[in-house]
Amino acid sequence: MPQYYVPSGKLSPIAYLLFSAAILIVFPLLGLIYSYAIWYIPIIYFNVIITIILGVVSGYIIKYMILYLGKVRNPQAAIGIGIIACLILYYFSWVVYVDLLINMEDSGGQFTFFASSNVNVNETIDIALSPSVVFSMMGLLYDWGSWGIFGITASGYMLALVWIGELFIITMIAVKNSYEVAKLPFCEFSNTWFKEEKVGPFVYVSNRPDLIGKIENSDPASFDELQFTKNDQRDHTLFKIYDNKEGAIYLTAESHKARIKEGKLEFDITPFIESIQITDAMKQKLLEKMSE
Repeated sequence: MPQYYVPSGKLSPIAYLLFSAAILIVFPLLGLIYSYAIWYIPIIYFNVIITIILGVVSGYIIKYMILYLGKVRNPQAAIGIGIIACLILYYFSWVVYVDLLINMEDSGGQFTFFASSNVNVNETIDIALSPSVVFSMMGLLYDWGSWGIFGITASGYMLALVWIGELFIITMIAVKNSYEVAKLPFCEFSNTWFKEEKVGPFVYVSNRPDLIGKIENSDPASFDELQFTKNDQRDHTLFKIYDNKEGAIYLTAESHKARIKEGKLEFDITPFIESIQITDAMKQKLLEKMSE
């Protein structure tokens, strides 16, 4: 019977410390940068790009700083950590934005692309500790609006949908890019992650069920039909070997489907077998295919 890796559901005590450091230091700083960018570049299309970038950056911080270094082996906990971290990040971005509104300078009746403002550190801390102030300001903006597009001032339900969409984009991107690390093979004896080694690319495997069946049965001929290719700019199959000093070896296989999006080559990556235990002989056979 095939042996697939199953996460233990554990996490290292240091994960709590790293999570605390992230939500008290790193994410408030990200919220500060994000709010300043939104404030001083009030272009809706640019704001969308900034929001996506924030989601990507947040995902990498959650993935490497909290989950990987914190040795989190619980995918459900990883998702929860990601959601809580993004909620806190978004709250701090609002804290900074509210303080920018409070300290906004009068333009003297002259037209300006944006209103000059800066945060007051002590004031920002007080606002962060007073959620009612943040929600009160959100309520005022909900009623009166804060920006417009095509001559329409966004307020009410329209503005609320923008806020919800903003939080959704940040959270979905961050969680999607981070929680997978909690599913990677981890050695509970040595308390370390397995070392990952990419093998390939190989010519695209179309008969995936046949390959899966052979690997699950530990068939020595599992990889006989694989053909190594140096061209990774078209459809191909990539393997990942996870190895450690304790002797266990796991294998993941991915299909990489090429597509052109806005004139650029991209790949849709789909794992079709994840973290299945293989023998050392199978590992060596796969590595040998690289030199054929």
